[in-house]
Amino acid sequence: MLMQDIVNDHRSIHMEVSKDEDIVDVLLKIQHENEHTQNHVTDINMKSIILDMFAAGTETSTGVMLWCMSEVVENTKCVIKETLRLHLTAPLLVPREFRERCQINRYEIPTKSRVIVNVWAIGRDPRYWVEDESFKPKIFLNNPIDFKRIDYEFIPFGAGRRMCPGIAFSLPSIELYLAQLLYHFNWMLPNDMKNEKLDMTESFGITSRRKHDVFVIFEIHCLSK
Repeated sequence: MLMQDIVNDHRSIHMEVSKDEDIVDVLLKIQHENEHTQNHVTDINMKSIILDMFAAGTETSTGVMLWCMSEVVENTKCVIKETLRLHLTAPLLVPREFRERCQINRYEIPTKSRVIVNVWAIGRDPRYWVEDESFKPKIFLNNPIDFKRIDYEFIPFGAGRRMCPGIAFSLPSIELYLAQLLYHFNWMLPNDMKNEKLDMTESFGITSRRKHDVFVIFEIHCLSK
């Protein structure tokens, strides 16, 4: 009944066809033009076409979005790992001091030498990372590399006995916040800005943040019960 009412409403409006005509207007026009032919379009045909277009389009688009969200939420750890590799908040680890004289790669390191580890550079070293300047979370799928192990190509929290103790708090917090933001909101850039146009320039210092603030628009798509 609802679809028939829509068709009848469009049929009852006698006005010139404009550029703003919708799918019902187009179908009514085709129906009128082929009224006395074998290809005559009935109201049943029109309602079927409209239902197919809306049902199929809505279902497929919604399905893709759900799968996208599911993949991101399911692989949240991969997204977080790749963010920690590419955009470290603290690009330099806390300075260390050598307690004993030693040799590393033919370099003599005297006692009391201060060492600063550049984990930002390690995370972008092309010897260990393919497309080291690109954001590719998939590199961590089925990949045993983890910051909790002794994988020195990926040490955003440091390594060994003196690795950052905040890891136990920061990781669960990041996972929870990210999953909640992705689950409850749709995110988009303002003014129809393309994703590739987003300025990803970093500021450099003791901490590494975005050089320019990012402005995004969000809309609620899932209300908490």
